[in-house]
Amino acid sequence: MPIPLDVLALSQKDQFGIDEAAMRFRESFSRLKGSKLGSIQRNYVHEAASRALSSEEPCELRHIRDRLHEVYQEHEAKEDGAVSSMEELCRFPLFEPKFSPADFFQKSWIIELPPENRTVTEATI
Repeated sequence: MPIPLDVLALSQKDQFGIDEAAMRFRESFSRLKGSKLGSIQRNYVHEAASRALSSEEPCELRHIRDRLHEVYQEHEAKEDGAVSSMEELCRFPLFEPKFSPADFFQKSWIIELPPENRTVTEATI
């Protein structure tokens, strides 16, 4: 069951807030991917996140994935590890944007992980 948190909620909806959120997403995505993004991949992921954050409300991971495909097509770039990692990330619904971070963290939540996933790692999204 997806966690009802809007992980891509913007604290500021101006261009600065969008760029800041896109950079945070890019850095978090890079850590989740397991290997560093190359400089071109970093630009493409940032551009895709920025586009999705400025046009979708609430913005979800699938919106960034769709914009990432667009960015790669516009630059005539071959799909690579960044695209395949984004596809894997979107395969299962992880978050459902029902609550803003402020509303979500005002409540108590119990999140049970299956036995094979009980190792908790820190990731900032």
